[in-house]
Amino acid sequence: MIKHILTLLFLFAFIAQTAYSAGTEQRYPPPQFSAEVKYEKPVEAFVPPAKNADDLFSLGVFAGMLGVMTVLVFAVRKRWVILAFAGMMVLLYGFARGGCVCAPGAIQNVSLGVFDQSYLVPTFVVGIFALPILVAFFFGRTFCAGVCPLGAMQELTAFFPVKVPRWVEQSLGAFPYMYLGFTIFLAATGAMFLICEHDPYVVLFRAAGFGGIVWFAAAMFLLGVFVARPYCRFMCPYGALLRMASAVSLWNVRTSSGACENCHLCEDACPYGAILPPTVPPTDRDRLRGRYRLGMLLGVTPFLVILGFFAGGPLGSKLAGVHPVVKQEAYLSVYETRTTHEIGSPHRTDAPAWVQRAVEFQGISPEKLRSDAQLIREKFSYAGRFLGAWIALVFCAKLIQATVRRRRTEYTIAASRCVGCGRCFAFCPHDKEHVCPKGGVCDQFPSSGGVPEGRGGS
Repeated sequence: MIKHILTLLFLFAFIAQTAYSAGTEQRYPPPQFSAEVKYEKPVEAFVPPAKNADDLFSLGVFAGMLGVMTVLVFAVRKRWVILAFAGMMVLLYGFARGGCVCAPGAIQNVSLGVFDQSYLVPTFVVGIFALPILVAFFFGRTFCAGVCPLGAMQELTAFFPVKVPRWVEQSLGAFPYMYLGFTIFLAATGAMFLICEHDPYVVLFRAAGFGGIVWFAAAMFLLGVFVARPYCRFMCPYGALLRMASAVSLWNVRTSSGACENCHLCEDACPYGAILPPTVPPTDRDRLRGRYRLGMLLGVTPFLVILGFFAGGPLGSKLAGVHPVVKQEAYLSVYETRTTHEIGSPHRTDAPAWVQRAVEFQGISPEKLRSDAQLIREKFSYAGRFLGAWIALVFCAKLIQATVRRRRTEYTIAASRCVGCGRCFAFCPHDKEHVCPKGGVCDQFPSSGGVPEGRGGS
């Protein structure tokens, strides 16, 4: 209970800080134009957003959708109803709204609002970010079941899902947490909104895109036909947040209300690896090895995190090149250092010349541009240390997770992995709508409570 209270206090403090930043005015200084430019500044440099009930109404509808899906997963427990509701969410939050604002993308707005007090975060964005996490603390990832248009689209298109080997699932499972770190890092430094620029499903919802993102969206769509929810499981940074919240949830999804028969039908029905089989009792030698490995990892973790902290500084300086101001300064330097022969080269692009004209039009001296770029590089270097520490912590946490083995006497749903899709409900023999995978009536199940033959292990 204490860990739930502490986690909720942390979430409320984070939301309060974001709400405070949302109430502050934007303070973007107007550009200093040169004397030759005839520019008349408007009376008000900033116009506050209209205070109307649209955001609150949209947020109320979103909260209602979350509540309905939670009832469907915990009380109704019919997969076809969950799928129908997911299809409605794809139409509403996917195609009708163009996939924006989505909860994964809201991470960037909230991150920038926390670290930049001049950035205004809309109320709806704060709510769409915080509500699914708050629900996950109590009921798990019901948001992923079908309210999220990205997850709903993948659930509806997973026609022939195959099981991913557990070691592949464990290895690729670290990427969403690293992606989360990079997303917050780039958004907090004002460089870019990484998720919005590389979201494959926004391309599908808007039927618009260009370049490699179109090919990426097509590849992700085809992969999702055979690998259920590849983006949710191996990329989504918001899914990483929901995993951490649902791991301490008060109530978890169950296959049925009856006692587990250890028939492994639910495990076979789940393509997400969310149902863990019973384990074989370890020997004394296995326990000693496990404790030794765990002790070594716990002892090495602080040193690796510190190493990642110091190594993240140079990494952040390198990543500063994605910031628009640093790009502008780099193009300007190239423009100024090129010889006449190089400028006349047919292989040259117009980007440096465009930057030069833009700088001259805004009245910003090259020295001022270089000074701003240097400040941004220092900012990136400072933030990169925390990014490096986060990556090292994620790496160590995955190793520790692979080392710790909890004993299970029956099939158990891992709350952090379960997305509430309902695939396993009808396969449990205690479900009132049980469907035998072999046809007919399944009336014989192991009653001894032991591990079925060939189903042991962790």
